[in-house]
Amino acid sequence: MRTRSCRAEAVVSSPGGIRFTLHTPWGSGALRSPLLGRFNVDNLLLVAACLGALEFPFVRMLDALNWLEPIRGRMNRLAGTATQPLLVIDYAHTPDALQQALRALRAHCAGRLWCVFGCGGERDAGKRPQMGALAADLADRVLLTDDNPRGEDGDAIIAAIRAGMPD
Repeated sequence: MRTRSCRAEAVVSSPGGIRFTLHTPWGSGALRSPLLGRFNVDNLLLVAACLGALEFPFVRMLDALNWLEPIRGRMNRLAGTATQPLLVIDYAHTPDALQQALRALRAHCAGRLWCVFGCGGERDAGKRPQMGALAADLADRVLLTDDNPRGEDGDAIIAAIRAGMPD
């Protein structure tokens, strides 16, 4: 079986998403996606490879890739242009997910990166200070809020997050 590969060239991240030149065995073309995060370049390459293997016409493939949207709650861009702040919602509920989201968004920010987050109640309390430390390290500004405290005291959850952050 012959290996076919898809690759991205000249990848650029902006508040509007990612753009790059897509090279496939079925054709090459400019791709401008509203998706955020360089990890989505890999996702788009995988989709291109699958569509190509299914003999999807390249022009239709490129059009489809340009219009893919993130699933609800994952790197959803609500606002942002070259001159306006980028506003994104992501359901990063673990330290690793928060770290990956903040690192991915840094490439799309023209200025400072603010992180607004909270931790849910009656969930893994040990991750709260870790997430606070990561947010403090990777964002320029961190604002803490409630995220469904359930039966716990919301202020106690925020205090646990803050315990991982420098003074």
